[in-house]
Amino acid sequence: MSSKGFIGKMTGRIKKSFVLLAAWAALFSFATLARLSVGFGFDGTLVQSRAAFSKAAAMAAPACSSGFWAEVNRSYDLERVKIVPYALAWLFRLLGFRVEVVSARPEQDSEHLVKDWRYLLPPGRFVLAGSLEGLLDKLKTGRFVLFFSSSARELSAAREAGVRPLRILRDGGAAPCPEGPGPEPSITAGTLWIPLSQY
Repeated sequence: MSSKGFIGKMTGRIKKSFVLLAAWAALFSFATLARLSVGFGFDGTLVQSRAAFSKAAAMAAPACSSGFWAEVNRSYDLERVKIVPYALAWLFRLLGFRVEVVSARPEQDSEHLVKDWRYLLPPGRFVLAGSLEGLLDKLKTGRFVLFFSSSARELSAAREAGVRPLRILRDGGAAPCPEGPGPEPSITAGTLWIPLSQY
């Protein structure tokens, strides 16, 4: 390749880089100034919590009681981060969105759990609402544009709040406690799912 051709090729690459940088800066500025949020559920979404649930159950605390959830929240070191959803959360943060965890899990003894997520989630952006009603209220009052979850009930609540639900795939197992009365709603109709999000 001649020097002229090489210079032309490099100039083209630099121009494309500047275009991409300008597009990122525009999106980052818009999302930041508009204070747009992207929400994530927690159990089965950002983390696989089965080990923490098993430990809490072995402690003989009544299932789904406040003592059970306190033990689950204290056992955050047993939870395994799911790589694809975690990477998505960081991607949205780098694009200027306010990334928040909004979960129906109760908050008993969750101080150290919340602190463990401080690098991704600044103070106030890890919300353990304690119920589907609390989760729904949070989604309604925040400026959420997307909500990722593996829970059918949480996705249904997001749709009710006017937030676009996106399904994260579970890597096996289910939540140990029912999140509401009645049969679990369908999460297939009208809900996009994220490929490989079970990992």
